[in-house]
Amino acid sequence: MQPSVNQQDNEERSWRTRFRCTGEGLIRLSLPPALIAASSTLIRSNQYLMRPEVFPYPFVLIIMHCIFCSIFALVLFVCSPGLYPALTDPDRKVSLTSNTYIREILPISTFFAVSLVLSNMAYKYSTVAFLQMIKESNIVNIYFMSVLVGIEHFSPVQISILVVMVLATWGCVKGEMNFSLIGLLVQAGSSTCEAVLSNMAY
Repeated sequence: MQPSVNQQDNEERSWRTRFRCTGEGLIRLSLPPALIAASSTLIRSNQYLMRPEVFPYPFVLIIMHCIFCSIFALVLFVCSPGLYPALTDPDRKVSLTSNTYIREILPISTFFAVSLVLSNMAYKYSTVAFLQMIKESNIVNIYFMSVLVGIEHFSPVQISILVVMVLATWGCVKGEMNFSLIGLLVQAGSSTCEAVLSNMAY
């Protein structure tokens, strides 16, 4: 009688393990399309808001965005402190001094905010498809800036890949029906801020 009970327990544990693995697999499979859908919705909504007759104020929009994210992060911290190990875990806790805020957090948040403002402002002058193609050149800015600060090493293979990416990106620029130099420069400024942000956060 005892072996059958053990067998039932093993089968039940095996079923629970398979069910858990299946559930985790479904969640992981659903995350990429959910992220794509959320990103597309955000891009389209920002483009709509940047219309002159709607709400063409990117700075105010980003301020509202930052306030909402701060409130949401605070609520999440209160409800589930374990999601913030750098603030709650004694072994991994980071000391947040005034020097840390001034030298690390403030520059990163400033470049992040400026990047968002310029990115939304670019929607006033250029199409979404054009700007998305220009954003693909961000990796070029990040790479060269990483080489300059010593994070990455110069590699001919990587340079050749980046050259192909730049040519493809500028092919899109040349084929743009409603080209706007202002939109290109604004998006370039946003890309530069993102490159600086990526290297500062390294």
